[in-house]
Amino acid sequence: MEPTAVEWNFWYILYMPQCSVTYTSWPYEDTGSAGKQDWERRATFAVSLILPVWSVERLLGRIIRCKVAYTIIANGQKKEVLMAALTKHTESGVYYHLCHNTREYGPGKAPRNIEIDQERMALNYTLHPSDRGRDAGDHRQSMKYYRQRMKSVYKMDRKDTICTAEWCVTAPHDLPKQEQKAFFESVYEFMNSKYGEKNCIQCITHFDEGVKNGKGEVIAGSPHMHYTFLATKEVDNQKEYAEKLELIQEKYKEDPRGYEKAKNRLDHSKKYKYPEKLDFKGVLNRKHLQTFHPELQAWLDKAGIQGSVYNGATGGSNRSVAELKLETKEKLLAKEKQRNNELERKNKVLKEQVKALQKRVNSTAVPGKAGWKTQMHWGNRDIEQEL
Repeated sequence: MEPTAVEWNFWYILYMPQCSVTYTSWPYEDTGSAGKQDWERRATFAVSLILPVWSVERLLGRIIRCKVAYTIIANGQKKEVLMAALTKHTESGVYYHLCHNTREYGPGKAPRNIEIDQERMALNYTLHPSDRGRDAGDHRQSMKYYRQRMKSVYKMDRKDTICTAEWCVTAPHDLPKQEQKAFFESVYEFMNSKYGEKNCIQCITHFDEGVKNGKGEVIAGSPHMHYTFLATKEVDNQKEYAEKLELIQEKYKEDPRGYEKAKNRLDHSKKYKYPEKLDFKGVLNRKHLQTFHPELQAWLDKAGIQGSVYNGATGGSNRSVAELKLETKEKLLAKEKQRNNELERKNKVLKEQVKALQKRVNSTAVPGKAGWKTQMHWGNRDIEQEL
């Protein structure tokens, strides 16, 4: 089945101190083999500037979400596909998310998410090395490793600097239950191949979330994995330092005192003391996000995992947990509405049958004889017998 048109939808949210910019475009064109495929080219550019609410951003940790989506139109039938969900966190949001993933809420406190079953928390497990937490309920080791790792990379000294990112991968519905662990382990290895094992801060699988019925029983929900990591880039400090020093020499060639001050600032700059730096914008660029899903599918195929990332439970995608829950609730609601409609239809039929029976009884009743709706005649007949 050859698609007749392809629309690429790309939402890229850039955080800036003064505004948030949302960019949407469909820059895709492909004529296909021998010109047999009729591809539709569309380009749309939309920018919206939204002034940030600083107090809310600080409270929520200034979370930035970035999603990639594409739509395939095949034989006039439109099918929308949402790809892997990526969340980015600033320094103020890292601790909260690590605690949430490890299900640590403090003594005597319950999770605010009512769809977390505390009795099933024991099913959760970690995939990261033991130096980042031995079990799924230990965020302290993950936080300790995060702080140690951050000491070896350069980051801009700003409150809105992105410090961690997190992929949420959900097990497809066509994945056999006995292969779920192998699936998550393979995805974990894929993530490490992309970002480096040393940059993995935390990797936890959750089996305790799902949509519950009125009795509190989990009736729908798929296991998923949270992979929290740093996006770093190696830098050639010596080369950058030499280039910067050459510029300073050129600028202050007639001002020895100014040169000494500028060189002193350069020598004390932290930027040139680290072999790596945080680079989420460079690592998680458009090309990386567009190729992430196909490469993940190829990795799973090579590992012999039957789960289909494209055509699985998420409609050809790795949707976020919230999206899966919403979809499940909508399906359950639709079933309940259908059941209510069916009951109403049956109730209407039964009422009509009762009315028909009443008419039939009334039509066969004889005045003065005992029968339905003849209580008065029953009384008259009894009086006559007594007389």
